[in-house]
Amino acid sequence: MWVNGQELSYDHWYKRNYKEGNCASLESIFKKDEKLLARCCDELHMFVCHGPVSPQPVMIDSVGSGHVTLSWNVSAFMQMIPHSYNVTTCTNTCETLFYPYTDGSVFMNISISNLTSATEYFMEISAFVVRPDSFTGGNTTLQSYPTALHVQTDEFKESDRDTSEELSTEDTIIDLIPERTRAIG
Repeated sequence: MWVNGQELSYDHWYKRNYKEGNCASLESIFKKDEKLLARCCDELHMFVCHGPVSPQPVMIDSVGSGHVTLSWNVSAFMQMIPHSYNVTTCTNTCETLFYPYTDGSVFMNISISNLTSATEYFMEISAFVVRPDSFTGGNTTLQSYPTALHVQTDEFKESDRDTSEELSTEDTIIDLIPERTRAIG
């Protein structure tokens, strides 16, 4: 069974060598799909882990002359681990803001203010997790590859626009970067 208690329903054992009571190691050197090798459970091996997941898709809920409101669903996996988000906003210079995740929430909604009107912004949103590092005694930060998008702020004054107006699909173009995990440390 998996460490979370779910039954292992995997049928691609190397040379069908699995025996009841053995543990498994994932062996990437094996060809084809047969990657699990039965091992004694007291052997030390690297473990498979899942890193942070970038928000996908990111919705642009409102755009004003000086602000942007973004939202996304938090994946079921990310709801189970303490994490935060970095949001980097760039024009000629870049600024990164930190947004902690509220435990148990299935939805993130953030507002970025103090933007310049009639300006195109490039934004990147990435999730990160800080974990203890048993080798150094310090912490290791795992960060997802960012989700990227472009946003054009309005030319109008804030008072001239109803910011509760929803944007149509044609008005919200979001360029996604494939989800990958990287370690920073």
